[in-house]
Amino acid sequence: MTSSQLVPRFTVEPRSDVVRTGSAVALTCAVQPAHAHIRWTLNGTTLSAPAARRRGIELSRSGQLLIAAYNRLAKASSHGPSSSSSASVAETGGRISHDGVYQCAAVTQAGVIVSSEAKLQTARTISSLSSLLRMILDKKMLCVLNLPTLY
Repeated sequence: MTSSQLVPRFTVEPRSDVVRTGSAVALTCAVQPAHAHIRWTLNGTTLSAPAARRRGIELSRSGQLLIAAYNRLAKASSHGPSSSSSASVAETGGRISHDGVYQCAAVTQAGVIVSSEAKLQTARTISSLSSLLRMILDKKMLCVLNLPTLY
């Protein structure tokens, strides 16, 4: 059996992560046989190379999906409907969000396999105790705080 007839198998699958705004992110998808074609999806929609670049995402031939500055890309002005091959990405505050569910697929003549889901989400910071309490109350979480009494 030649390598082109082998059903692909993953040696590395992408992993979920919580990412700080502005950080670089790399999702890796590695397969055997090495010549398998790798495709990426975001929220279930195929990411074409041009659509990915418009969102600040690079798709390498080796199977990596690279985001140089997570959630830092300003939204470009829109001149008509987007291509059906472009992925749906949330836009917030004039910026394109990279938050979502990513998957890679490996394709050979013998078949296709799809990776497990890798969820990327923005890290949230809490600047004060009052913000923490508001967040807890908003989420309807029960929490007991044992704070020292100041005299």
